[in-house]
Amino acid sequence: MSKAIMVAGMACGGTSCVAGILHNAGVDMGISADIEGENYTDDGWIAYKENPRGQYEDDRTVRLSWDILGGYWFYPQVRQELTIEQQERMLKLIGQRNDSSLWGMKAVSFAFTGPWFLQCMHEYADMKLIVVRRDEKTVLKHFLKRFQSHSIRPLGALVHLGEVSRALGRLVGVAGQLGIPAISIEYEDIVGNPEYVVDYLLHTVFDDWDPRTPEQIERAVAFVDPTLNHAVTP
Repeated sequence: MSKAIMVAGMACGGTSCVAGILHNAGVDMGISADIEGENYTDDGWIAYKENPRGQYEDDRTVRLSWDILGGYWFYPQVRQELTIEQQERMLKLIGQRNDSSLWGMKAVSFAFTGPWFLQCMHEYADMKLIVVRRDEKTVLKHFLKRFQSHSIRPLGALVHLGEVSRALGRLVGVAGQLGIPAISIEYEDIVGNPEYVVDYLLHTVFDDWDPRTPEQIERAVAFVDPTLNHAVTP
């Protein structure tokens, strides 16, 4: 059975940092989006100007997750049940991802769609859930700056982030019901002491089956850039 990791959290909350750590440590994070005119990392992951270190989101996963929400994730319309077409897409996607012995998925929309993915993923892989948390005031500041072109007001952002926080709590609850270990990690801890936290994170993720090389560990630690914050700079 393969090993799989779901990374969930708030937008501007540090999920790209954790996903990048996993990618550099040898976890297959999927296939990048291909958008003309955008920047990319050296190894081919899309890197928007607001997130220059890379997104590390599997494009197929993000598209399906958005479809489940009925459109833009800021105004989620969470379904009680998936359509037959969505179920078939999810099964096909998980089957494709399961070709890798160690793989991961990351999307900010997982706060709302994660339960569907967890229920499907855990039948095919030895699962773990990583929930990334960050100081809420800092998240709000970065969130408003990053999405200012969407005319999002502070009150609307606060309401949305509150909904995400509650949804993440429900996601952890679903993981518990399925017997999936949930790991909570603070973004401030990662950038404050990357060597220690990266070692802890990878040790927790890999358990006794550890395919890491010293070069991969070094790349994973070097990926953390406290000055850049992995998103919009202050």
